[in-house]
Order: sequence, then structure tokens, then C-alpha cells
Amino acid sequence: MKLRRWRSTEAALVVGFLSGAVGVTACGGEESEIALDGPTLAGAGCRLDADCVPGLVCDSRSGGCVECLSDAHCAGGRTCDLARNACATGCTSNSDCGGEQPVCAASGECVGCRDSSDCMDGERSVCAAGQCVECASNTDCEAGEPVCLVAEGDCIAGCTSNADCAGTEETQTCEPSTGLCVGCLTDADCSDDEAICDLPQRRCVECTTEADCPAGEICTPEGECE
Repeated sequence: MKLRRWRSTEAALVVGFLSGAVGVTACGGEESEIALDGPTLAGAGCRLDADCVPGLVCDSRSGGCVECLSDAHCAGGRTCDLARNACATGCTSNSDCGGEQPVCAASGECVGCRDSSDCMDGERSVCAAGQCVECASNTDCEAGEPVCLVAEGDCIAGCTSNADCAGTEETQTCEPSTGLCVGCLTDADCSDDEAICDLPQRRCVECTTEADCPAGEICTPEGECE
């Protein structure tokens, strides 16, 4: 019995199968490689949706596996954020929202409010940045608590001008953002003897660095030249 002698191309195919890839000889004699590895994860290379794991699709522009290319790829009423090719929670009406975020904004995001008419709580009747708060500025606060802490959206008792402060060196200046009376906010709030405002401490001092002191003296942690 005669043994068939394998041609080099057939041998290459066997080796290719054993190594996880097949070398295919095209009509022109050039070889191309077909990967036999399993589906790939997000960000990995792909040519077809079948190259990606279930739940991902192939983006032909980037050649990578992504979560979505359109809203059709997102389940549960979610929308596709095309900037990230990722499914995002979206809404089309207030009925899609609830809890502390009961209102559907034009962006498709559930928020606390679109305007102040959505804020029904008497104490938090102002809409700011999509949330119902007590205030967005001092004008939203009453005389007993005239200062609005904008970051928190709360009215507090405090100062609105220097006239509300006691006038001592330690509490002569009003810091409107906090409603607190402090020593200084700028050098202009300080006297000649202690003419520099140590802003982190909100107090007037003689020096904050040695450059503020006469030659040969140092600036102490207390802000004095010695």
C-alpha cells in the first residue's frame, strides 16, 4: 500500500489547527490567518458580532467589542450613550422615574426637579441643579437665617456684611460664603501692625513667610517675626 505524501500546504493546515489558527492560501498564493479563539471581551478586536461575547456587539469603525451602537442594543428602556458606546438609564416621562428623582428631564435623566414648580416641600421649594433645596442664593432665605450655603442649598443664621460682625480683630470681617465672622479675607482687612491676612486661618498676622520679616528674623508658626 502506498502512503500519500502530504504537500506543504496540507501540513501547514494541520499545524495551524493544532496551534489555534488556520493558515488559508488565497488564489494569489498569499496566506491569511483566521483566528479560532473564543468570543472576545469589551475593547478587544473583532470583525463580526459573533467575535464578541454575548451582550456586546462589534464596532466596525474601531474594530472593538462594545456594549451598544444604537438604542436597539440596550434592554429595559435604556438608551445608548454613543460617546461611550455604553447603555445608560434613560426616561421618556415622569412615570419612568421615582423615589428621590421623580422627574424626567429633557436629557432623559431622572432628577429631583426641572424647575421650582416641581418642588412641593414647603421648606425645600427652590429647584437648583436638578434638586429641590431651601435656597440657591441669599434672596431665597428669610431674616432669621439670611445666609444661603449654596453648596448645600441650606439657609443658616450668619452674617451678610461686615456690619453684622462684632468688629474685634478676630471677628471683624464677614465671609458671605459661610456666613461666618472671621478675622480677614484679604490684606486690606488687616491693620498696620498685623498687615498680612493668613487666609487659611482667616486671621491677621505679622508674617506668613520669612520674606515678610526684617533681615535676620524668622517667621514663627504664630505669624510673628522674631
